[in-house]
Amino acid sequence: MYLSLPIPNSTKKDQNLIFWRHDNADIPQKCNIVVSKNAKVEQLRKAVVKQLDLDIDPNNLEFGLVQTHRITRVLSPKVSSVASIDSKNSLYCFDCTPHDKQFTRFQFSHRRP
Repeated sequence: MYLSLPIPNSTKKDQNLIFWRHDNADIPQKCNIVVSKNAKVEQLRKAVVKQLDLDIDPNNLEFGLVQTHRITRVLSPKVSSVASIDSKNSLYCFDCTPHDKQFTRFQFSHRRP
């Protein structure tokens, strides 16, 4: 007689990312953020601010997936899931805190030489 038992899985995910400050005061720092596997990018923003003890608004953070030195995808806060981030890609977190309160413009782009 056999009894089928599920293999226990972790509900948390260790997400490695590289954090860039808006003012370039510090060098970009590598960090490991622990979030739920089914978390959205919005929860990842809050986890970055909390776990890195940052004094910024979580809504000013933008995430981009980088593969072979190119930004391949910008993660949408309400749609993208942390589970969709492939381990082959590097995750970059950019602090887009506005210098001028009237407007903020931040554009991801890549130019070929």
